Amino acid sequence: MRPAATRRRAVWLLLLAFLCLGALAGCQDRFRIAVDPMRHRCLPYAVYLIDRGNVSPERDALFAFASIGLEPIFRDGTPFIKIMAGLPGDRVDVDATGLRVAGRPRGTVDSLVLARTGLSINAVTRHASIQPGRFLMLGTLPLSFDGRYWGDIAQGQLIARAYPLW
Repeated sequence: MRPAATRRRAVWLLLLAFLCLGALAGCQDRFRIAVDPMRHRCLPYAVYLIDRGNVSPERDALFAFASIGLEPIFRDGTPFIKIMAGLPGDRVDVDATGLRVAGRPRGTVDSLVLARTGLSINAVTRHASIQPGRFLMLGTLPLSFDGRYWGDIAQGQLIARAYPLW
């Protein structure tokens, strides 16, 4: 190959390498891998892809959010990943018979979770609609400490959409 052609090819390869690095840097800001360190998980997954560029509410999708008001059990800002089970306007009924969201059964209130958290059935009983800009987040496993015990979250607490990997 001639020297001029070799230089041109080297410049193109260098330019391509910079473009690839730029694209990777952009993805690094948007995407993360998260691992759930909890022994008693609320969802059946341990590893997630976190998309910080997507916080558009969607029923039954997984979202990462920052906890607020769960002290002393969890520090404010502790990240959680749960299912967005309730949207603004949905009726939420929590009592000794279980949890219903928009009339649909979504689980029970577990006495072990109540005992571990120091809550009573009276403290978690409620019959109300979710307000605008708020969402009910739930786990799927029986010992999930989730919105049935602490209520809904504000849209500002949403961090990212989460996708289970493993």
